[in-house]
Amino acid sequence: MDSSVAAAISFGLSFPLFGNILAGNINVLIFFFITLIYYSLFFRKDHIIPYLLSICTFLKVYPAFFMLAYFKSKNWKAISRFILACFVVALISLGIFGMKAHLHFISALPDLNHYVGVLHCASFSYFMKLFFPQYSNALYAMADGLFLLILLVLWQYCCRQNGSFKPVDDQHAPMMIHYFIMTAIIIMIVPSSWLLYHTLYIVPFYFIIYSWMHDRIHYKYFSIFVILFILINLWEPITYHLPVTLDGLTIKELSANKNEHPIMYPLFYGIPFILNLVFFFWLLLNFRKIAEGLNTAR
Repeated sequence: MDSSVAAAISFGLSFPLFGNILAGNINVLIFFFITLIYYSLFFRKDHIIPYLLSICTFLKVYPAFFMLAYFKSKNWKAISRFILACFVVALISLGIFGMKAHLHFISALPDLNHYVGVLHCASFSYFMKLFFPQYSNALYAMADGLFLLILLVLWQYCCRQNGSFKPVDDQHAPMMIHYFIMTAIIIMIVPSSWLLYHTLYIVPFYFIIYSWMHDRIHYKYFSIFVILFILINLWEPITYHLPVTLDGLTIKELSANKNEHPIMYPLFYGIPFILNLVFFFWLLLNFRKIAEGLNTAR
């Protein structure tokens, strides 16, 4: 019963999922494969995960970031399987679409920052552009790389503080939490990430809610998680319907009147990035608690 309620809450209140389905966005397919990966981790079928990630990586590049969890654990077998699978998928893709399409795709990757706009308001690059619009895309890319390094250092520090999970009886639980953390990092780091990427939070949200309901896991600052859950899932309808100015402009309408509201515009449009950053720190603070919940769920 608790599992059904947690699933209904996580899926039913996910406006990013509805947006992906309505738009026919390929992120729905990536979400399907990522969910299969969580299923594989939960039921200890690790051998298929590199193959699933390779398919996701060829749909969009960002799922490759999840392999950082395997570099961190020095799981060279998983890494080699991922590389081999990518090679096979690349050959299949070349056979279907030809070399020209692939070269065009690769040549467009360095220009990713050029496409960062109002829709891509979950990324650090967009956050930088909001408050420092005068800088070049090259500088934004350098800042993005430095920010990624800081997040990875914090992630590593969290792992050391947890003593390599020795009291945790199942190493699959920490790996699942690494995926939770990497999801937050991906959304913040990929320049073109936007609100629909929050679909990837459905599974982490489900496990956190279920373990809180069923196993009575006492998470630190759980009220903050509740606020994050509501705002992350409902941010799009909030932007369209919540008036935030004296003349009744919504957050969405601020983008068309940003010159008249030079302070409010960046503050409100920077909120999605801040929500992801706060959730990242919440996950770090509750690493062991989440691991306990995942182990109990077995």
